Amino acid sequence: MRGFSILAMTILTLDITGFDYEARGVARHDGKTHFVSGALPGERVTARILENKKRYATAEAIDILIPSPERVPPACPHYAACGGCALQHASDAAQHRLKETVWLEQLARIGGIRPQTVLPAISGADWHYRARTRLAWDGEHLGYRARAGNSVVPIMHCLTLAPALSARLPDIRALCAALARRTAILGVDLSAGDWVNVLRIRLREAVDARPAQEAVAAWHPEDGQPWQIRLQHDAETVAIPPDAPPLAYQLPDYDLTLPYAPDDFTQANKALNRRLVSLALATLEAEAGARVMDFFCGLGNFSLPLARSGADVLGIEGVDEMVARATANAAVHGLADRCRFTRADLFAVTTKQLRRWGRADYWLLDPPRAGAQALCTALDPKHGPARIAYVSCNPGTLARDAAILSGKGYCIASGRLLHMFAQTAHVESLLLFTR
Repeated sequence: MRGFSILAMTILTLDITGFDYEARGVARHDGKTHFVSGALPGERVTARILENKKRYATAEAIDILIPSPERVPPACPHYAACGGCALQHASDAAQHRLKETVWLEQLARIGGIRPQTVLPAISGADWHYRARTRLAWDGEHLGYRARAGNSVVPIMHCLTLAPALSARLPDIRALCAALARRTAILGVDLSAGDWVNVLRIRLREAVDARPAQEAVAAWHPEDGQPWQIRLQHDAETVAIPPDAPPLAYQLPDYDLTLPYAPDDFTQANKALNRRLVSLALATLEAEAGARVMDFFCGLGNFSLPLARSGADVLGIEGVDEMVARATANAAVHGLADRCRFTRADLFAVTTKQLRRWGRADYWLLDPPRAGAQALCTALDPKHGPARIAYVSCNPGTLARDAAILSGKGYCIASGRLLHMFAQTAHVESLLLFTR
């Protein structure tokens, strides 16, 4: 039995009664909570134990004895092994309902709070919506990390990627194989801008660029977007061709174009990002001339539309390069007089620092998954904004921050989900805090 896990031999029959924020079914057995990947509420499953802790266990469903009526066959042949998606076995309607349930449960359990009004969720495409992704390369295979373990699952097409990106995966794998004969490949990522598709390959050493030149020449379509390949070694990047259109996305409702680099944070779902921007501005209701602070502002995704709408905006971001690009974006669009940007570590912000930035009528928060705990803690309610629009990608940290704001006299006037990442466990939401 050497090398064989005893846990892998532990098989249980479990009745699934709940659902958690990692898209796992929840069951109780012998007084312990079991989190079961691949299971839905209402199902009875046979599950293999993966990890057994004192208070909980993790498991994977290996047989569905009584299926939920909301169970559907996964559309992707890689789904069982690939770690990219977590909910292809649930219908679209079930995904929406389950995510909203998790979101509200987290707000209630961790934050002790609930939106006064839950607005209808905003939905987009269920497939082919991702405009960017990061791939793994193990020396032979190109794909995503496995659901269990760190191995690479070879992917020849991806149903959540934009069609133009997915269609090139076999060609990208061939190019990586050619380059890997000369040096190690450290990373591969794809971005579909509004005018160009960009493949960036990070290399341990600089290499002959001819394989990339030949590839991009073959990929250049007679109709559709051109490709650019970027070979990056340390701080040096060779762009092929060098005169490709800029990597950028547009916010047509505000006549804005925002160039970005592959490492910059941008929303992967471009269509729903455009709707999110409009919804956030409508939620905030900042009148012309009002002062707005946009925290975790990135490239100015919200700051620039706010300024275009007449507000006086201070955007605050932790990454120097994004602050520089946001400042350039404001200048290019003639908004520098109403929109300025500064760099600050928002995970260590203090009340004193907030006071130096001055009082604002409105706040907009769009933090990463870690949330905005330091910012919410530093907020002085005597000088706080009347309205806060909070864009969240993590219901747990959102609930924690909501509890802090609640203690300072704010309530959640409204909240809604945005189904930006179908087939995954990610939960995106927009909330309005008022006092």
